[in-house]
Amino acid sequence: MENKKNKIVFGAIILLVLLFLASYTYLVIIEEEEAALTQPTLPEWQETESDYGSKLEALEALKEERNTVPPSAYPEHMVDDKGFFNPDYMEYEKQRIIDSIYQGENFKRPEPLNELQHPKREPQSVKPNHSPAVAQEKSVIELGLRHQLFFAANPKASIKNPLSFPVEIVGDQILRKDSRVRMQLSRPMEVDNQLFPKNTTVWGTVSFKPNRVLVTVFQIGNTPVTLEAHDLQDGLPGIYVENSFRAQATTEVVDDVVQDINIVGVPQVRGLKSIFQRSNRHVKVTLLDGHQLLLKPKNQN
Repeated sequence: MENKKNKIVFGAIILLVLLFLASYTYLVIIEEEEAALTQPTLPEWQETESDYGSKLEALEALKEERNTVPPSAYPEHMVDDKGFFNPDYMEYEKQRIIDSIYQGENFKRPEPLNELQHPKREPQSVKPNHSPAVAQEKSVIELGLRHQLFFAANPKASIKNPLSFPVEIVGDQILRKDSRVRMQLSRPMEVDNQLFPKNTTVWGTVSFKPNRVLVTVFQIGNTPVTLEAHDLQDGLPGIYVENSFRAQATTEVVDDVVQDINIVGVPQVRGLKSIFQRSNRHVKVTLLDGHQLLLKPKNQN
């Protein structure tokens, strides 16, 4: 009995070992198959070298490369012509749909509220009264008024004397005191029934004042006049020149004072007078071409 039990136990152990080996082998085979499916092997590169007899055969054997364009990350209708994404596509699409609705044949615009609340009224024509007696009475009164106005009128010849008219400097001019300055009219003007065309020559003389260059006009064309030039910017007489003639004005005042001094035996005074006169002659001013001025009658601001 004990021998039989030992044989049975031994056989059971051998059977268990065989079952373990069989199951382990089966699991290993399945894992290898799954690994083979999940990780496919790359095909081996087989480079075939071919010999060509000439360069022409080698060039003819070359294959054209295909241009591969990567797919866009956005739909085609949301990309502009340059291939960039258009963030305002939805707004454009809404506007296109609205425009298509407005352009539809069945769409009718609503009438304005003002027209609904206030309907149009047809104008009523009033027939004039063409009575011959009334028309004749009006014509007689009108003729009488015209007759009175004709004899009561006392027309006077109008003289076109403008308050001011523009001129401009002709060329760059370097001037001293009492020098002659040349100007020309910027537009046609009529003074005392005499017409002066544009670009008529205007002549004047120059004198100095603190921070001003005074221009006195004595002739327009061949007609003598008495006018003075005013600055177009500030409207004051003369041309504004900043800090240029303050010392000259002082010299002129001292010169006038020295002329009144007549002391016998004082030669220093005459020497001082000659110094002031020499300084007065050396003062210069430059008037630029095209500088705008306004000519006005004297003593008129």
